[in-house]
Amino acid sequence: MPVQYGIQNPFVEDSKQMDDAYWRTLISDTSVDQLSRAQPGLAANFCAFATVSNMVEDNRTSGDIDGDSVQMGMLIQLTPYMLGFTTAMFRRRLCVTEAGRIGNVVAESQEGDYIAVLEGVERPLIVREAAEKRYYHFIGLAYVHGIMDGEALKLGSGSFEDIQFI
Repeated sequence: MPVQYGIQNPFVEDSKQMDDAYWRTLISDTSVDQLSRAQPGLAANFCAFATVSNMVEDNRTSGDIDGDSVQMGMLIQLTPYMLGFTTAMFRRRLCVTEAGRIGNVVAESQEGDYIAVLEGVERPLIVREAAEKRYYHFIGLAYVHGIMDGEALKLGSGSFEDIQFI
């Protein structure tokens, strides 16, 4: 599979195979109404989204879908996913952690920032070490597939330490 921006293309159009972590990360694993986890049905909507994206990138379509019932159907099918994507990725970008996990982070994030999991906080935080060691600046919230909702604590990976924010 081709690699783009350091991320392996997770979608194989002909087989409709996809990486669960990727499509869920692009929408922060939330439903269109942002009130619950994404349901598996959104995976089919992602397939339509990814297929249309591939068609545009490969110049297999001009974007003019008048009279093309197949492309019109795909547009209708991708709409729920696109709504979630637009909301979840507004002013955000993808990242890959040193451990190879895919996530989406605030646009202000930089290479070298840390992903911190705080007890009682639903989402991981992006923090940046200050000039005074052991002090950190809060940069924003993150979605990192596989370490949400306490999964990081169950994995036992990483180290635990007290930190202070400035």
